[in-house]
This record gives sequence, C-alpha cells and structure tokens, in this order.
Amino acid sequence: MKTTNGKQIQSTPKSTAGKRGNLILLVALLVAVLMMVAGIGRARAGVEGEAPARAQGASATLPLPTTKEDFFLPGTQPGSSAHPLVEIANPDDCNACHTEPIYDAWRGSMMAQAGRDPVFWAAFAVAQNDAADAGEYCLRCHTPRGWYAGRSDPADGSALEPIDISAGVACELCHRMVDPVAGADDEVAALDTTIRAALTDPPPSDHFGSAMIILDPEDNRRGPFAFPAYGYHVRLQARFQGQDDPLAASRLCGSCHNVDNPLLSWNENPPGGGPAQFWPNEMNTAAPSFGKDALFPVERTYEEWLYSDYADGGVYAPQFAGAKLDGMVASCQDCHMVRQTGIAVESFFNPVYRDCNTTGCLPVHVLAGGNTFGMRMNYGNFEGNSALGVSVLGVLGRNLFGGGETVALGGGIGIGMGSQNAVGGRVGVQLSW
Repeated sequence: MKTTNGKQIQSTPKSTAGKRGNLILLVALLVAVLMMVAGIGRARAGVEGEAPARAQGASATLPLPTTKEDFFLPGTQPGSSAHPLVEIANPDDCNACHTEPIYDAWRGSMMAQAGRDPVFWAAFAVAQNDAADAGEYCLRCHTPRGWYAGRSDPADGSALEPIDISAGVACELCHRMVDPVAGADDEVAALDTTIRAALTDPPPSDHFGSAMIILDPEDNRRGPFAFPAYGYHVRLQARFQGQDDPLAASRLCGSCHNVDNPLLSWNENPPGGGPAQFWPNEMNTAAPSFGKDALFPVERTYEEWLYSDYADGGVYAPQFAGAKLDGMVASCQDCHMVRQTGIAVESFFNPVYRDCNTTGCLPVHVLAGGNTFGMRMNYGNFEGNSALGVSVLGVLGRNLFGGGETVALGGGIGIGMGSQNAVGGRVGVQLSW
C-alpha cells in the first residue's frame, strides 16, 4: 500500500510473466541476429561461387532474363562524351573545412555507410540471383558516385572503385541535386531551369523516388544560405536544400525514399483478362510510365510524410525540434537533421554563427532514422593472423520494462585464423539500458 496526500492507493507488483516474456523476446532476437549473420554469408557465397541448387523447375526461370534496360529510370544519366558529368567529389575532401556537426556526423551515419552496409550487399546478392542486372537498380542509390561515373557496368558492382563504396550517399549528391519542380526564387533558379531543359529523360513532376534525380553536371554546390563570393568552391542558396519550405526540402529526401519496382507497371487490362493489377513489363524494355502510381510500390516513406500532419502545417514536438525556438517540426530534415546552433566550417574561415533565430539553424548531419539497427563488419591481418568480425547493435524498445529505459542488444561473431592455420572464434552479447 502507498500513501499519497493521506489516501491509501493499492499498488500491484509488475507481472513476473511479463518479465519472462521480455526475456524470451531478448533471446529470440539474439537468435534472429545470429541467423541473419549466417544468412549474409550464404548470400555472399551465392555471388562469389556457384549459385545454390534451386527447387526443381525454378532453375529454368531464375534469374529472370532482365537487362539494364528493364531497370531504366529517368533523370540525369551516367556521363557520356556528349553530356559529361563532373565526378562527385570524394567526401573526405569536405573534412578539410567542415566541422563536427557536418562531416563527422555524416561519416557515422547510415547514409555514409550505404555502400558498405553488409545487409545491403546480402540483399544485393539475392537481387542479382533473382533478376539479371538488378544491381543496376541497387547501385544507383547506394553507390551514386560510381553509378553516375558509369561504373555500374557490369551490374555486379565489380567495376566500382573503393571510394565509390566508402562514399555511400556522398555529400555532393545531395548538395548538387536540382529540384524537379520549377518556381523557386533563389540563387539557382535560372541555372536549374537550364539544367532541367537539357534533360533527355526528365523525371515525372507528380512522383518523386527511386533516385530519379536531376544532378547538376557541374560542381555547383547548393545549400540553405546565401554567401558573398567564395574561392574554395561554388556555393549557392537553393530552396531545395533550404529550411524555409518543408515541401521542397522533404521532396529532396523523397528523391530516394520512395522506392518503386520498375519491372511491374499498373495494367488496366492485363493479358488473359482479369482485374486491373500490377503486371510485368516486356523484357528488355523500360517501364511505359514513371509517374504517380504507375510502378509497383516497395516503400512510400516520402508519401507517408506527405499525407501526415507534419506536411500539413507541422507538429509541435519540441523533443525533436532541437534548438528551433517554436518547437515545430514539419520537414523530414527537421527531425532527421536536428536543428542546432553553431558553425558549419572551421573557425579560421570566420563563419556565421547559426543561432536558430536571426541567422538560421545549423542542421546536424546525423541523419538518424527509424532504423535503430546497424551492422559493422571488420577484417584485419596482423603478423600473419587474420580475423573477420561482425557486430550488430539494435534498439529493441523504449520503456520495455516500464521504467523509461531504452534497451539495446548488441552481439558479435569473430573468426580468426592464425599463422599455423589454427582457427578460433568468439561470440559476445551485450544488453544495455
């Protein structure tokens, strides 16, 4: 019994069954993690060696006889002699000037790991085994530096350079993107009109996604703020990369965070009759349309935002608003690039201090998302001893035990081979809250 203000209140102990349920959940998740690690190895083996035997009858149909043409999507295409593209810069170059909230935060984000994530490469292997040249579609988003340079041919990723992989979603990809929607009153309005007009295959104006990106062919870097003349690189103020128009800013994120399957198109009259449905396109042929609802939806993250209260005037959520004085969050970036105060470049450049009041906010490039799970794979060799390690960390839940805890489960598997061909291993688990 508890006594509050002279009144007795009956309290009940936490259910022991609930605690046992939580323990069972933790054990089950650990087993799932270990199985996933093993699955990644099997998937990679399917790329590096012979494909595993399939069920009788399936070997004749998989992989599908698709070609790169089947995975075509409009927007800026890899550079050619007729339309050369300035190569996307190595993100390490940005580290020379930009401060911890910019480069260092990005370097640890999942955007930076997009080309190195072993979960991605496992899914990539499965896709390649299921449909020939499917890698063309995957590399467009996960290794854009290599894709725009034409290194997605062959589609198995073997032509990629190490920097293509480590660059992931590189800084310049977002900072050279051109808004597919005209009408902005900013420093790039005239330039972007020219770029859009020169496109052979412009993306649709009513649907954004699947990396149907317009990329400035030159190294003209865009951002939220206007600056005087600057000698290190071109820097231009753009609505698309700004903080004042939530719809435009979120549309930039939607360029990748709406995902379509380009092999399946909506067909009102499918062959053989039947109701209207998504139907496979002709082989070795691009989809007939890329507009809204034309292709099979895989993910609709941007459109989920678009039809939410966040897009309709914003939501008062000071716990996510960072240093924003009004406590409102509206655009994708308001939550995923938390607004703080500070400087964006080293102090010897005499930068403007962003105060989230009169000089705008500093968007921290952590790019944190709902995927509170990540993996890391390391390989090392020291004095003849080799070791491969895979570690995972995932947030299982918040308030899991009723006390406001954030509970995370981490696990790791390490396999080493010594100079005498001795093999050893280690498995570890960590639970923290």
